[in-house]
Amino acid sequence: MFDIITDYPARADRPDTLNELRAFAAEHREALQNAAAWLGGTGGSRCAREALNSLHMVQDSPRSALRLFGDLLALLMLEDVHNPEREEAGLFASIDLNDPRVEDVCLLADGLADAIEACREAIIGASADNGGRAAA
Repeated sequence: MFDIITDYPARADRPDTLNELRAFAAEHREALQNAAAWLGGTGGSRCAREALNSLHMVQDSPRSALRLFGDLLALLMLEDVHNPEREEAGLFASIDLNDPRVEDVCLLADGLADAIEACREAIIGASADNGGRAAA
């Protein structure tokens, strides 16, 4: 019913500062969605979907995509499980820390953090190449 797109095209008129993130997302799309749903329920699923979809909608700036992937990383890193107002607090309480998915999520989060950092460095490099103007 729905087409699943795993090829995240870049704009031809400028360097792709999101290259690492595109590659990571293409390789780990399903794992990111599953981990987000497991840790964050409906809100986590939405977070992953919005982040992954943002790679198709990057127009003038990759910053919005990086912000969305930062939100996804925060979910995977369990940054808000202490907040009882958040859905992930209740979900985290039910997780068995010996579940093999825990290690998988940790590795996934580390890989996502590396991809985000590589993109930030690419943006800084592209900005320097443009004489200090913001890179896209």
